[in-house]
Amino acid sequence: MLMPPVFAQQDAENPPLQANVPLVLAPVTVTDKKGKLIDGLMVEDFRLTDDGKPRPVTMDTSDTVLAPVSLVVLIQASGISTPALARIAQVGGLIKPLVIGERGQAAVLEFDDELRLRTDFTADSGAIKSAFEGTRSRSIRTARLIDAVAEGVRMLDTRAANHRRVLLI
Repeated sequence: MLMPPVFAQQDAENPPLQANVPLVLAPVTVTDKKGKLIDGLMVEDFRLTDDGKPRPVTMDTSDTVLAPVSLVVLIQASGISTPALARIAQVGGLIKPLVIGERGQAAVLEFDDELRLRTDFTADSGAIKSAFEGTRSRSIRTARLIDAVAEGVRMLDTRAANHRRVLLI
């Protein structure tokens, strides 16, 4: 059963709230008829209207946001993660275009019974990709997750205050 919309009562004592809003965020997920995500859409593929009047649309991506991204990726390299490391190695090339954008930087740290810096903060997509591809399982016994998180946080603390700081484990 559909419920009719509910509207607040308006009277002289409680006039409606009005404000000019220079920016409205409209997050969008586009799927086909089967629910599969449609990727690669451009700003020209969207039309936004306000009271029937077309309004300009800008697409916010990792390259257009105000604050650059500083990302630390922690990769567990203990024996238990061996089956996943081959798939993880393929992710490195996606970090720059999909996560940090042109203005961001990423660092990669692998950990098992010790911490190993694969690459310090860089915007070089090739260096990030190589850091992911070079990760190998070395220790079967332990993984120093808490130490890796603490080191990742310490590394992020060195980034500029206006950066968006992200820790990916």
